[in-house]
Amino acid sequence: MMTNPDPAARTGTSIWRRLELRNELPAQLRYDFMVFKDKKSIDRIQVAAWIGVSLTLCLFGLDYFRYKEGGFADPDQAAYLKAFFYWHLSGILFLVPALHTTFHKNWIKETRWRRGIVIWGMVALTFFSSWASRSWSICIGAA
Repeated sequence: MMTNPDPAARTGTSIWRRLELRNELPAQLRYDFMVFKDKKSIDRIQVAAWIGVSLTLCLFGLDYFRYKEGGFADPDQAAYLKAFFYWHLSGILFLVPALHTTFHKNWIKETRWRRGIVIWGMVALTFFSSWASRSWSICIGAA
């Protein structure tokens, strides 16, 4: 019978205990990390909002190209293209967090309440945008 030469394996301690990882952080360090994480989230939200605005503008160009090519006149494609247009129209709402985080970033970062409103507002806006696209496509008969 082979025995394991590792003394920790013989005593039955887990691998995590052998690595001696700390599970608890000091309260101040935990708070500082949370503040740092929230502030970085505001930076990421600003970038995501501007990407949403720029993609919306590009998609309006695509919609215009489809309109000029006669895609909206074709009855088979018109419902889908109208649904896409309305979905792209909802992308303009990303201009609100983009401008707000650009001009008021330091004010937002001052308190956790403001950071939370901006973070969860962006999440809600993203869900609204996807819900609106589905609702509009149902309303015009594309789904």
